[in-house]
Amino acid sequence: MKGGFRLYATIGLLVIALFYLIYPTTKNERPLNLGLDLQGGMQVTLEVGLEALVRDLATDRDEQFDKVLKTAGANARTSDVDVIATFVQEFEKRDANVRLSRYFRNTDEGITRKSTNAEIQTYLNAQADKAMDAAIKIVRDRVDRFGVAEPSIVKQGTRRISVELPGVANADRVRKLLRGTAQLQFHLMAEQNEVAASLEKIVAFYRDGGKNTPADTSKAAKADTTKKETPKADNAKNPLLAIFTPVGGTTFGVAAKKDTAKVAEMFRRPEVRAMMPAGVVPMWAVQPSGEPGKEVYNYLAVRSKVELKGDYITNADTQFDQFTNAPEVSLTMDSEGAGIWSRLTGANVGKQVAITMDNVVYSYPVINEKIPGGRTSINGMGSVEEAKDLVTVLQSGSLPAPVTIVQERTVGPSLGAASIEAGKWSLIISFLVIGVFMMFYYRLGGVFAVIALLLNIVFLFGILASFSATLTLPGIAGIVLTMGMAVDANVLVFERIREELDHGKGYKMAVHDGYAKALSAILDSNITTFLSAAILYSFGIGPIKGFAVTLMAGIATTLFTALVVTRMFSEWYSGDGKRTVTYG
Repeated sequence: MKGGFRLYATIGLLVIALFYLIYPTTKNERPLNLGLDLQGGMQVTLEVGLEALVRDLATDRDEQFDKVLKTAGANARTSDVDVIATFVQEFEKRDANVRLSRYFRNTDEGITRKSTNAEIQTYLNAQADKAMDAAIKIVRDRVDRFGVAEPSIVKQGTRRISVELPGVANADRVRKLLRGTAQLQFHLMAEQNEVAASLEKIVAFYRDGGKNTPADTSKAAKADTTKKETPKADNAKNPLLAIFTPVGGTTFGVAAKKDTAKVAEMFRRPEVRAMMPAGVVPMWAVQPSGEPGKEVYNYLAVRSKVELKGDYITNADTQFDQFTNAPEVSLTMDSEGAGIWSRLTGANVGKQVAITMDNVVYSYPVINEKIPGGRTSINGMGSVEEAKDLVTVLQSGSLPAPVTIVQERTVGPSLGAASIEAGKWSLIISFLVIGVFMMFYYRLGGVFAVIALLLNIVFLFGILASFSATLTLPGIAGIVLTMGMAVDANVLVFERIREELDHGKGYKMAVHDGYAKALSAILDSNITTFLSAAILYSFGIGPIKGFAVTLMAGIATTLFTALVVTRMFSEWYSGDGKRTVTYG
């Protein structure tokens, strides 16, 4: 490589690097995106519910199926084994002659009575892989619509997704956005007289200690079906009434947020479920009601039959109520959905319809008239942000299986600022220590090495900025490591040159042979390190990837500055041979 070319190559790279580092600042943008650990944010690990997926894929189920699937799910949660493999093994363990094809017969998927258990397991694994890929796509779409810059969303193992969201401060909003399948459904509400009769039985059941079968009070309830009256009972002796206030109508009652889980647990008891109207399930309303500081949540009586699914929704948008100016979500359905919605509303004028998502009621308006055209809206939004988040979830589509948050980590902005400060000082101190040592030990050669080291850092940041890379704390560690490797390459060259000079060679020949003989050692160490970084990048996630990217870019700039830039300085200084560079 001739001296002129070295000079032009160095100047060209310097101009390009400075362009990528300076130009974004003219638009008030950062040349480098900061990672989760530097600017704060949220890291969430999601787990795809394969247990629910297997249950949904079954075309026929029985008690044995549910027991085996429950056992497989429990084993997977405690020992991190594969749910599907455990499910098949558990079935064969209980019955060696079991044919799983009876549960998953699906001619469209090629599953027939003759399908073997191995073929069923392959089918389930393929469906799980599809569900995982679809979940990642939908989660990425939700995050992109949420407006997070440079998120990291990667598959972790076989059933987990790691999501890193730099700069996110509202953790609760992110949780609502990520979890849930977003299955929008329309249900009719229960009849008021049914709810009143059921409610009296349930209250009496707990009044009597939750053991004895209460007397049939349905006749009394039928006599007054609409009156919203709290049953007379001693709240102190009734564990249900201690945390729950019966209401009537289509609402079982209300409870404070801290008591909703306890109330739901009490309503899940088999004896209580038997007292509820047939085909009716209780669901909580998403928004509280009542005075500020005394908010309560309505526990609503919703018919379990799904009248209309959200699959027919073609568009969702945020709007404001023309009378109250409250935010709401406007929905538009396709022609098939519009027909179903028209028939549903036409046949149930005067009744309430519940609009639910993931078993939570968003609104339950009364149908005043038949609604043609396939348009409706969801009200009851707590804020504009909540309405926007719901639109984001609806537009991203439904997840094929539920996802749950199994781990989350929040990094505050102050901790991120402290990390930046620590990283900055680590770079400065390491540079000063290395620079002083090189100039003291190798004299003028060391000065050239320090200048090359400065250019190395500029080139490195320029490369990271040109690829829109995200700088993380491990990435800063990679930069410090790069500085050490760059100096190591210069040390190898300088020592070789000193050996050649000691052997009596002339300065130019010593420099030429010194670089030639050090080349193999420099390439060996840098190539092996580069391969290690490439492996880290391939299999690592988050900060590990950031470290690997920085290290790979640093190796490229190290090779250039050590083999090109310092040699260019040495040859420039020696000129016509009257001056020589001292190497200690």
